[in-house]
Amino acid sequence: MLISLLVLPLYIPVLIFGTGAAQAAITGLPIAGFLALLGAILVLGLVLAPFAIAAALRISASS
Repeated sequence: MLISLLVLPLYIPVLIFGTGAAQAAITGLPIAGFLALLGAILVLGLVLAPFAIAAALRISASS
């Protein structure tokens, strides 16, 4: 239960920009801005994931 509450703020921007991109595509508006923001979030996640994994492994190995 606690993990879902901690991860929830990370999912909200992806849901907002994803639904915005879908809505823009349905109405015929350009979606490049939404996709650029989603790509930036993806790159940020890929860059920061190894640091988070290393920290989690350090914590689990120390206990």
